[in-house]
Amino acid sequence: MRVLTTSGVFSVVQGSNHAGDAPVYYKLTRVSRLLVERSPHHLRRIADIDPFAWPALLKMAEWFTMPASTLSLFELAHGRAICDTTVNDGGLFIGFMAAVSRVTMNVLLKEYGGVFREVRSSLVHVGGSHGATAGAVARAFPHVKCTVLDLPDVVAGC
Repeated sequence: MRVLTTSGVFSVVQGSNHAGDAPVYYKLTRVSRLLVERSPHHLRRIADIDPFAWPALLKMAEWFTMPASTLSLFELAHGRAICDTTVNDGGLFIGFMAAVSRVTMNVLLKEYGGVFREVRSSLVHVGGSHGATAGAVARAFPHVKCTVLDLPDVVAGC
């Protein structure tokens, strides 16, 4: 918890009691609120991606000292390409991408939504996987008919 409070994920609140051994409480910060699923902008799926990211990050030193190789950092850590992993990961990667889309699209639509006002009738999102991005556009601009196209194995994993 010290690491999490020092890095700003949680804050520490010193409780009070009359015995002199006041308890310590941890409060949510703006960062940790993003991990709470009840939040409309939660990023819990991004935190879930760690089973992929951490092993790769731990192999970084080895990867940098290897002779020139065609292996990616991910392949070194997991023994297979990321595209081979995401098909059988139980939707973990797709959930991660949906979480990123949910947060980024809210900001993009708020700041640059005027671009979509120019769309007359339809929008096709090629490689749209889960449809979160197209869904955000459709909710913000009901006059736009959105279609998502992706590979059969990606759609099957959604």
